[in-house]
This record gives sequence, C-alpha cells and structure tokens, in this order.
Amino acid sequence: MQRRRRKARAGNHARVERGVRLARGRCAQGVLRGFAGEPAVTDAVLSIDFGGTQTRAAVVTRTGELLSRVSTDTQRQEGPEAVIARMKQTAHRALEQSIGRNVLAVGLSAPGPINPYSGVIYTAPNMPGWKDIPIGQIVADEFGVPCYAGNDANLAAMGEWRFGAGRGCHDLVYLTISTGIGSGIISRDRLILGKEGLASEAGHMVMEPNGPPCGCGSYGHLEALAAGTSIARIMAW
Repeated sequence: MQRRRRKARAGNHARVERGVRLARGRCAQGVLRGFAGEPAVTDAVLSIDFGGTQTRAAVVTRTGELLSRVSTDTQRQEGPEAVIARMKQTAHRALEQSIGRNVLAVGLSAPGPINPYSGVIYTAPNMPGWKDIPIGQIVADEFGVPCYAGNDANLAAMGEWRFGAGRGCHDLVYLTISTGIGSGIISRDRLILGKEGLASEAGHMVMEPNGPPCGCGSYGHLEALAAGTSIARIMAW
C-alpha cells in the first residue's frame, strides 16, 4: 500500500513539473512572439534604452529602419527621478526628429532585474536608489501608448536573433559588457525569461567567493570582476 502511494505521489509530482515547464515555455514564447511575430499594428515604435552610462532613444520601423536616434549621458548618480526625467526628454527629442510617423508603442530596455510582465524594476545594482520602480507604467503614462519593458540583455538578444548576427539561429547566448554584465538566452526560438523574468543573470554568477564586492551587495560575481567599471577600478590599483 505504501509503495503504491509513493508511486502515485511521484506520478503527480512529475505531472506538476511537466505542467510548470509547459506553462513557462508558453509564457516565454508568447512574449517573444509579441515582439517578433505578431502582425504589425503601427508603422513605427519608440525605442528607449537606458543604462548606467548612457541613455538612448530611437524611432524605428518594424523592419528595423532607423528613423531617428538621440543619446545623452545617464548621470546615474543623480538618482531615479532625475534619470527618468532625462530619459523622457531624450525620447521626446527622438520623436521630434521623426516628424510624420505614427508611434503607437514604446519598447523600453532597462538595466538590472526587471519583471517583463509588470514592467517593474526590482533593483539596478549599478544605479543608486533604483528599487521597485514601475518604469513601464511611468513611460506608458508619459507617451500615452503601451510600453513593453524588459531587461536590456534579454532585449538585445532578441534584437540580434531577429535582425542581427543571430538571424536564422534557433539557439543563442548574448553577453553585454558595459557598466555591468548582462546576458540573454534564446533556446529553440524562445527567449528564456523564468517566472519573473530573472533567468539568465550571468553577471551575477559567483566566480570568486572571496572576491571584490558587487553592486548587488554580494561578492566575487562576474560583474564585479569583468564589467567595464570593474576593469577600470582594477587597472587603477
């Protein structure tokens, strides 16, 4: 009797695991198709990318044609309010330079752990004061159109998969090395996101347990050893 019960529990557990994997796969696939496979609803979108060093905005067509592009320094030390205000100004300048285009959506690329389903930045290790900020909603309210927000490395991976070096590939890994280190993974034509969009944070893999401090508060992460700011700090020793 006990053996049959253990077998039944094991079978139930396996079915639950399969269900979770299937649900996650469908969710990730849905997000990927939402960016790269749905019918076009507008002739252009506003693209915003901000990180610890630079803030950029551009207006692009669905086929990847660049209509305008503006950039400025992020000045992250000034805190979230000032950075967001500067980001809005930069985006408005990009819109002004693309006169006559009907922009009906915004794609927002943000640093650090961000929930792509809610558009909330949990934290940005290299940007002081950024914690639980609903950046997606803030941008949507500013421009009056839907905003699709995601981690910068994930969206860069999608960009390469769709338009760049990864075209035709079913599997790829993208690494970005700048103020921090980020990564995005596409497997079998699906962006790997995880339950809350936090999968594939290669910059926070522990490389040296007793290594230098990372911006996230831990020690010895890849980002603390090999990001642009980390290399500059090491070279200055």
